[in-house]
Amino acid sequence: MSSGDSNSDRDRHRSGNIVELLEQHRNSLRNDSLPERAIDRAASLLATVGSVYLHLFVFGVGILLASGVVRLPGVKLNLDILALIAGVEAIFVTTFVLIAQRRMQELGDMRANLTLHISLLEERETTRLIHLVTRIAEKHGIKVEDDEELAELMKEVKPEDVLDEIDAGVKSRDDSHGSS
Repeated sequence: MSSGDSNSDRDRHRSGNIVELLEQHRNSLRNDSLPERAIDRAASLLATVGSVYLHLFVFGVGILLASGVVRLPGVKLNLDILALIAGVEAIFVTTFVLIAQRRMQELGDMRANLTLHISLLEERETTRLIHLVTRIAEKHGIKVEDDEELAELMKEVKPEDVLDEIDAGVKSRDDSHGSS
């Protein structure tokens, strides 16, 4: 098998993974409730330059009408009503943004967990490969038992030990910032 064949196999495998992840994301979106989809859509629409222009136009016209600079027959708008409308809209926009951020955080947490899982699997596979290569080296008479770095790499990584070390580092950092 040529290296070109292995590269195309790798590319097909990578493309398959991407397609699988996209399909899973689409399925996840399909499972969202109607209110969740509506809020996501509203947050997406509000996060555009067009939305800024629309708000500038609507509230600009509203201010002109409420202040009496522009008069339209049958339209009575005062600044109090305009302020009330702006306040209520701000509450809804803020709520949409907070809900969208929470959903993005949940998605980020899921991705972080997936990344951690993959990293742990890779760590385990790498450790097994080091053990295998070490046995092959020993079988061929290559001395490896005195290599401290290799011995360290051959140790199995326990996720709970890594998490404990991370927690201890965070606590230590927080303690040092708190006493400053």
